[in-house]
Amino acid sequence: MFAIEASIADKSLEKIREVRQEKTKIAFEELKAWAKEMSTKAPPKSLTGKAIACLLGQLPKLGYLINDPIVGPDTNVVENAITPFAVGRKNWLFRDTARGADASLNLFSFVITARANGIEPYNY
Repeated sequence: MFAIEASIADKSLEKIREVRQEKTKIAFEELKAWAKEMSTKAPPKSLTGKAIACLLGQLPKLGYLINDPIVGPDTNVVENAITPFAVGRKNWLFRDTARGADASLNLFSFVITARANGIEPYNY
């Protein structure tokens, strides 16, 4: 699925939807069939069994990818956006009040939203 996504990354939303309907849907159905088959073979309490159970639980959400060209196959955009704040978390321990935490949350949300929309937060 990631190879398919890489090949359509710069395409229009309509083209992305079209390719996903043609190619990603097939890969998704193959993944689902494989996971269902493996779930009967792997012991449920083993790490493999737990991983397959997790995959089966996430498949309905992954299915959104097929019909919605805006949805991506991963959360990299979100993870990359919050990484600086996650890394800095220990440096910000002085924000130990509820009001400080709320203020930080509002500021972080503002900065990330501005960046996501191509706006320089300081200028905004």
